[in-house]
Amino acid sequence: MPSIRHLGFRRWLVPSLLIPALLISLSELRAASPAGTALGNGVANTATTLPSSAGAPVALQGSVKPVEAAPQNGPIDSHKPLVTRTALQASETAALMDFEVALKMRNFPELQARVARGERISPAEIAARYAPLRTDYQAVVNWLASAGFTITRQDQGRLAVFGRGKVSQIGSVLNVQFARVSLEGAEYTSAVSAPSVPAALAPPLLGINGLQPHIHPHKHLIKQQVQPNGTNGSAPYIPSQIAQAYNASGLYSSNITGSGQTIAIVIDTFPLKSDLEAFWQSASVNQSIGNIDFIPVVKGKLPSPSGEETLDTEWSSSIAPGVKVRVYATKSLSDTLLDEAYAQIYSDVTNNPGLNINQMSMSYGGGETYTTSSQVRTDDQYFTELAAAGVTIFASSGDGGSTPGSGTAGDETGPLQVENPASDPNVTGVGGTTLTLNTNNTESSEVVWNSSSGAGGGGVSIYFSKPSWQAGTGVSGSMREVPDITASADPNYGAMIYLNGASETVGGTSWSSPTCAGFCALLNQSRANAGLSSIGLLGPQIYPLIGSGNFRDITSGNNATSNSSGLYSATVGYDEASGIGAPLVQTLAQSVTATSALVTVQPAIQTIVPGQNATLTVSPNGSPVSYQWQLLPIGSSSWSNLSNNTTYSGTATATLTVTAVTAAMSGDQFQCVVTYTGNQAATSAASVLIVDSPLVISTLAGTAPTPVGTAGTAGLANGVGPAAEFAYPSGIALDSFGNLYIADYNNNVIREVTPGGNVTTPYGSTVGTSGSNNGVGNGALFDTPNGVAADSLNNLYVADTGNNLIRMITASTGTVSTLASSGFSSPNGVAVDSSGNVYVADTGNEVIKKVTASGTVSILAGQSGTTGYANGAGTTALFSSPLSVAVDGSGNVYVADYGNNVVRKITSAGREYVRWTGGNCRSCGRTGGPGGVQCPDGCGCG
Repeated sequence: MPSIRHLGFRRWLVPSLLIPALLISLSELRAASPAGTALGNGVANTATTLPSSAGAPVALQGSVKPVEAAPQNGPIDSHKPLVTRTALQASETAALMDFEVALKMRNFPELQARVARGERISPAEIAARYAPLRTDYQAVVNWLASAGFTITRQDQGRLAVFGRGKVSQIGSVLNVQFARVSLEGAEYTSAVSAPSVPAALAPPLLGINGLQPHIHPHKHLIKQQVQPNGTNGSAPYIPSQIAQAYNASGLYSSNITGSGQTIAIVIDTFPLKSDLEAFWQSASVNQSIGNIDFIPVVKGKLPSPSGEETLDTEWSSSIAPGVKVRVYATKSLSDTLLDEAYAQIYSDVTNNPGLNINQMSMSYGGGETYTTSSQVRTDDQYFTELAAAGVTIFASSGDGGSTPGSGTAGDETGPLQVENPASDPNVTGVGGTTLTLNTNNTESSEVVWNSSSGAGGGGVSIYFSKPSWQAGTGVSGSMREVPDITASADPNYGAMIYLNGASETVGGTSWSSPTCAGFCALLNQSRANAGLSSIGLLGPQIYPLIGSGNFRDITSGNNATSNSSGLYSATVGYDEASGIGAPLVQTLAQSVTATSALVTVQPAIQTIVPGQNATLTVSPNGSPVSYQWQLLPIGSSSWSNLSNNTTYSGTATATLTVTAVTAAMSGDQFQCVVTYTGNQAATSAASVLIVDSPLVISTLAGTAPTPVGTAGTAGLANGVGPAAEFAYPSGIALDSFGNLYIADYNNNVIREVTPGGNVTTPYGSTVGTSGSNNGVGNGALFDTPNGVAADSLNNLYVADTGNNLIRMITASTGTVSTLASSGFSSPNGVAVDSSGNVYVADTGNEVIKKVTASGTVSILAGQSGTTGYANGAGTTALFSSPLSVAVDGSGNVYVADYGNNVVRKITSAGREYVRWTGGNCRSCGRTGGPGGVQCPDGCGCG
């Protein structure tokens, strides 16, 4: 098979991610600036144009949020970003700014759906099917370098290119206007218009992030006065008290300590080693500094410890005292630098699986209404990638209740909103409670945290639709709800930490997130001990447990603020103040260890002849209380429960028998719902039933493999049956006499096989010499021919791949000639219709071409040099490495669209290009679903 080239751009649509329009009005700013003066970036008040060769610039609107001009008179709202000055000083335009150019993942909805089902997706498959194309990524790198920017990091996953440049340079190259923007008492140089890029570069881009540094997450840490700790129910609490309160301490006695697990902490700086050791000693935690790794994500001096990094590390490493912790320091909480950390963690997870980074904690966030859509989408791709690798991600939901502001932790001056990243569906958002303890450190009371210092964040996302797994008692609406779970966060009943050598009391959801990451390490060690993989995306595992003994349902309190009109209150089941409740860890460990093992049904695909019985079996861990087999008939979209009858038996057991299957059942799917104590349920993967009469396979020609299962003998020998040899036979055609013609790829010849199995070499060099000579019979030369077709007169047409030619062999004379030679790039497949028109899968050009009997070449479908997936008429359609074609008696052309994993149909009437009904759009067939097609490379019509 020749190498396959992937060119061009692919567009990305995410139905689950709703992107609001982002508009920036410069007319007011320009009106306020004298003509010809600098507007923000220090250049004249005229548009900067890109080179005409780059195409007209395209604005990436989602990269910025609107910024209003500060009022001329009256008070200024410090909680609102305002333009205070449009003309920048020389030092401000010369300042360096970090930014990232984010690219769109391909097939992203499909990837999200697979992750939501709990699938693990290898880095190789991510790179091949979902990551942005290498050509697109390299184009961005080359463009930034040619513009003089410094490339600070290239992402292994190709999700973003990280760069740095002067403000004046960014303004000139990206057509961005900058201004001085004030927010929360600080001033920033920020973009007040959307960046633009050359039109040719725009299609695969999400946006350019980092141009508005006044927009950044804030930490969720609140400090209180130091209080004495008696360890007998009084605050500030130490890890052993919280472990007891949340039913985790019993795991320690079973040697479940998080051993073999690693937690990733993302924050701006490192804690002091001396503080960690002092904390462990004071709290009687058997932990070691050798278990803590310090990872500087970016170069430069880190800020001094302020408490967040210390809380996150001390508590996560103590709740799971056997765990390892990797602290990824980003120097600041700039979104661009945080994305570098996510990229680094994904690289570490996939390149060093022995690290077992199966959980990650982020104790920061920003209100969704403040955050650009490009940034939200970029982070969503990183979190999806991490979840696909099996990482459970936790993020604090915020300390501003249901109306978090843009200030420090506890700011409740914002609109009704949730904070991101906790709102991302690939992240487990952790809320906050006020927890009081009995003298034995068991729970005395637990309510939603809401005090003068702040309140636990929660509410409804404006960006993300509700994932399918977020369902159950109390869940409502169509948008993602936050938080998912909750834990102690009230600083008045806070956590002890050691900071700069002294004990302090802190709180906020910055405490609850690393606490839950520690709990998750205990869960994952339990699973590892049972031979199971890490949990990965937590939501699908825990929402079915609403109302069970796995969580303490918080039914009292609210996170309402003066701006929220009373929203939201705790209630039975799920609520936006406390999620599904606080984890009861030992019970939860038993649940996720028992039920999550049920992931397969045997066999996944069962092929059987009509009249025989089919048997399907599930093998769950633990002690299920019931089984229920379900059926999805072919052509249907709804599962239904089965009951015992003459066809189906064992419908309520672990083994289902289908009696005397019929051809009409072929393609039916079966799955089993297994229920455990507490009404916990797990559903198996689907099994597909294929009913077909067996075919007899024999070897007509060529040396059979010995032993069976190995490769046959490659060579160019002629002879009868097994005496003959081939070398990568690739294409095949049948003439009216029953003779077969084989494109013998590596031998550079066309072979003939008679009905009796006699193999000869009628066309091409008898010793395998490659070339492009025309001639009669063996006087002609080919170069890696890959496809062959025969017309009604038994003339042959050859896709001569190595020569980039379409050759014709006239049956009556044996003459090999060149039918078409212009503009082909690795033609692979060839077919001929009743009128003598030849259709070519021109793989390297990503198109299907038509060659008339006179040799005139035209593009039938696709856009030359552009890779993608699009149905439509003519050149509006897109293909990805089409490899083979066939044509039927009505002139319809069928295409094996290799790169898109589908079979396409080109109709003769109207030339409308549609997906072949036997395949699923860009869907891998590995799950065994009917019609699934993976990398099709052959196509034929009888």
